[in-house]
Amino acid sequence: MTYRAKLIIAICAVSVLTLAALMINRMLLVEEILFERAQTRLVSAGGVFSREIIDDLVQDRIERVRDALGFLASQKRISLALIYDQNGIVRSASDERFVGLPVPYHDGQQRLGDEQVLIQSFPLLDHDVSFGTLQLALSLEQMHRDLVVLFIWSAVLSVLMLVFIIGVSWKLSGRLLKPLEAMRQAAEGIARGDFSREILVQSQDVIGALGRSFNHMAHELDDMTRHLQERIDEATAKLAAANALLTEKKQELERGNRRLVELDRMKTEFLSIVSHDLRNPLTAVIGLADSMQRMPLSEEKRMHYLDMIKSEGVRMTDIIEAYLDITKIESGGIRLLKKLTDVAKLCADSVRAIKMTSGVHVELDFPESMPTVKVDPDRMRQVIVNIVDNAIKVSPPTGHVTVSGKALPDAVQISVEDEGPGISPEERDRIFEKYYRSEDRHNVYKGRGLGLAIARGIIEMHGGKIWAEEGNNGGARMVLSLPRTEA
Repeated sequence: MTYRAKLIIAICAVSVLTLAALMINRMLLVEEILFERAQTRLVSAGGVFSREIIDDLVQDRIERVRDALGFLASQKRISLALIYDQNGIVRSASDERFVGLPVPYHDGQQRLGDEQVLIQSFPLLDHDVSFGTLQLALSLEQMHRDLVVLFIWSAVLSVLMLVFIIGVSWKLSGRLLKPLEAMRQAAEGIARGDFSREILVQSQDVIGALGRSFNHMAHELDDMTRHLQERIDEATAKLAAANALLTEKKQELERGNRRLVELDRMKTEFLSIVSHDLRNPLTAVIGLADSMQRMPLSEEKRMHYLDMIKSEGVRMTDIIEAYLDITKIESGGIRLLKKLTDVAKLCADSVRAIKMTSGVHVELDFPESMPTVKVDPDRMRQVIVNIVDNAIKVSPPTGHVTVSGKALPDAVQISVEDEGPGISPEERDRIFEKYYRSEDRHNVYKGRGLGLAIARGIIEMHGGKIWAEEGNNGGARMVLSLPRTEA
């Protein structure tokens, strides 16, 4: 079986399953809609006629009651109408065979003769006085016939759609596989010693690049073959050089292949993380908006829902900005606007920018003679806010977070120490890796895996370093080291 045939079979299998699922889903939905319409019609008819029948029963107009039941039974799809008393004995019916007998049916779907019907009862009450119960039977046969017609049309349309999909797939697969078939034939020619075969390259994609490389290889082999007998010694030297070059190229290709595999893994992980991180706030926003549309809400409740929608929107913005930041850092798209900055003031401003939601106390400890550093204050504030916010999250509700600084001969260090559970030694380096999520359920560094990666990228762009170590109280200490500004 050819690869093209296998591809078409796979597409057909997926298409058949998809079309079958859609058809079944449509049938179930239409059946539910038709049943609800039938039930609504039955309830409507029962509600209208029960009032008239009660009036006739109050005035003891029995003949008019029989006429009303006969009229009901003559309506489209109404198969039976009867009235039974509190003891369950039929007192009047459109079909006289049931009069005087116990009520034969109960509410719900049942068989009435040769047809399926929907039974519904309506109490006949007037000022809390019961005159019995009106029971109607609505035929469901027309609904079943409509469903059969719908099934036939759906099956026909599905078959036509499948034929269309097969035709398009066959056409497209032929165009996609045509260059590869040409390469296969050229490869067979080269295997037989025909180096004159050349592949017509038109595209600029990876298949086109492969074709050009194939042509280049064929030309090289042709040249080597024609000159092999004439210059055997020179060819030997060239072959040795070519072998070394091929080895180097092979190593480069292997490294490139490993890099591609890693990039593919990172892409898959990136898409998984993004879809997971954005799904929750998006679901919350859609759910809240749907609730506001469907339910009457007080102004206070409405404003509460709007605040929640705004909060989820801000959360999505933060997620997107984090992914944009890490992308810019990796691609070198961030431009630092450096200027001389007071480190102590920068840390104090950063701490004030954090919205405190617990009783954690943040303490600043900087010497008076702290030197200035040349940094981008906005990016450094982003780093400090992220690290201090992490420290607050892992600290106990009444704990302390200490932000301190010290000057070294060639660097300025900023330390953020918390009173949380700490970070295991094997994770102290990995928490700065992009997309790394801690498996420790008590660890704050199990989030999106971007905050500390962004922090490390910004610090390294300043020529500095960042690392994690054990704190004095069993917690974690994050240390930022920035080079001192030249005097």
